[in-house]
Amino acid sequence: MRITVRFADNQEGSFLVDTGAVASLMNHHTLKKLAPIAATTMRTQKEAQRPSHLMDFNVNEVRVMGQHTPFISFGDWNTEATFNIVEAGINVIGMDVLPKLGFKLQQAPKPKTGKTKYVTNPQTNQWTDKSVKALFNAKYANLFTRVGRVKHHRVRTRFIQHFKAIQQKGRRIPFTIQPQVEAEIRRLITEGHIEKLHTCTAR
Repeated sequence: MRITVRFADNQEGSFLVDTGAVASLMNHHTLKKLAPIAATTMRTQKEAQRPSHLMDFNVNEVRVMGQHTPFISFGDWNTEATFNIVEAGINVIGMDVLPKLGFKLQQAPKPKTGKTKYVTNPQTNQWTDKSVKALFNAKYANLFTRVGRVKHHRVRTRFIQHFKAIQQKGRRIPFTIQPQVEAEIRRLITEGHIEKLHTCTAR
């Protein structure tokens, strides 16, 4: 969240509210607009006379050029605030100044929660077998009850010239379903849908 803070002589500055920062920061460009003399003094100040450095959240060093303590206001709140001046970066108002401007960090009450109601979706076969299967059996009864076969139909396939037929090794069937596969093959043979061949091709 950003807020606009008012300084002396009706000057304003935009600052980022950071509840995790223990110190407030102001970049040198903003200071130059608010207090040109102080900005010039900090630019010429020797390194040994500058305040100690700060660390950011990534444990990187933040080089502080100096400090500036202006009189600021936000809404109906007025206070003196100490800002650490940095070379560049965003302007930040931390927890050292926020309470003085009327900001209060408060934990929200824990919401009341009851027992969680879980909804279990039925498995696919539970509704497919009962509703859809019954619907199709009733609507297309003649298709699902009769044993139908295609008659007088020849399948024509075009191959490359000089094509040589090669018998491929049959695909492996998982051991657990071999009895079901064998039973289905016997049923198809019995009903005349397929027939057993003893050679790889039939002429």
